[in-house]
Order: sequence, then structure tokens, then C-alpha cells
Amino acid sequence: MSLVRRTAAVPLARVSIALLAGSLLVGFYLTVALRAQVSPIANVVSDYVFYGPGDVLYVLAVLLLLAGGVAVLACLPALGVPGSRLRTVLFSLWGWGLLLCAVFPTNRTSGDSSFSGDIHRIAGGTFLTSLPIAAWHLSRALRADPRLRSMALSIRRLAVGCLVLAAVFGLCQLAPPPLPGVQGLLERLALGAEVALLLTTATTIKRVTG
Repeated sequence: MSLVRRTAAVPLARVSIALLAGSLLVGFYLTVALRAQVSPIANVVSDYVFYGPGDVLYVLAVLLLLAGGVAVLACLPALGVPGSRLRTVLFSLWGWGLLLCAVFPTNRTSGDSSFSGDIHRIAGGTFLTSLPIAAWHLSRALRADPRLRSMALSIRRLAVGCLVLAAVFGLCQLAPPPLPGVQGLLERLALGAEVALLLTTATTIKRVTG
């Protein structure tokens, strides 16, 4: 393990934790400030863009999440994890999915159809599924190191949780859910699981390399 990489991992992990926490704080502020316009149970997170200052803060929250994830990825070489083309592609899909969700607004109502809304929906499905699959693949690589087996198990469990929640949310987009009016809650649970996955990875890296 490179000493330079190991030395850089701790500050990078701290930066990642701060960025991810910032994304959560912005999301919490939007939930409270715009609760009269956007229901956290019924409305998806991207609906904040239709109400000021949600348009700017939504993009900020997405960019903070993306930056936090990139910082986590930058820490991985310090663990001695071998590179993987598949993992790189999956993490890239996650990042591009987030960016496209920030650039292309969703449809204002579920009955609307637009180019922007279709891009947003595809990008959302991409980033909600690609990160947990990449994390599952990463957990397999981590198991080879006895120091990292507990980290691998935590990441694997969170990856499964992310995939399940993403699948449930996706099914609700394709067909009426048994409990209508909960798609906002389901999306927030799926997003929260992804943030938890990244935070768990960052805090473990900080502990192992510190």
C-alpha cells in the first residue's frame, strides 16, 4: 500500500463525510422549508425544482452527493483494492445519472410526458441501481483482506438494501402501488440508503487507514 495514498485517504474520507452530510442537510432544509408545497410522502425529491429556492438547492444537494461519492472512490486505492473495469463503468453510470437528474427536470405531474422528464426518469433509475451493484462488486474484492471483511459485509448488506428499495420505487413508477401516494417516501428511503452506503464506506476507510 502506497504511503502517499494511505496518508491522503484520511483527509479525503473526511471531505467525503462532510460533503455527504452537507447533501443531507440541504435535503432536510428543503423538506422542512417546502413541506407545504412538496409532500415528503407523496412527492419525489426532484419536485423541489418547481418551487423557489428549491430549484437551486436541489441541484446543490445533488452536486454535494456526487462530490462526496467521488471522494469515496478516490480513497479506495489506499485500501489496496485492485482496479476493476466493471466497477469503474458502474460508478461512472452512477455519476452521470446524478448529473443528468440535476440538469433535466422531472415532469411536473405524473401524467405529463416530456423529453426532459423521460431523461430524468432513466437517469434516476440508472443511478439508483448502478451504485449498489458497484458496491456489491467492491465488497467481493474487499473480502480477500482480513482487515476489510467486516467492511465488506456492511457494504454488501447496504447494497442489497439499496437494490431492494430501488426496485420497489421503480415498480411504483411502472404500476399503481398497493399503497398509493407513497412514492416520495420510497424514493427518499432509496436515496437515504445510498447515502448510508457511501457514508459507511467513507467512515470505514477513515478508520482503517487512519
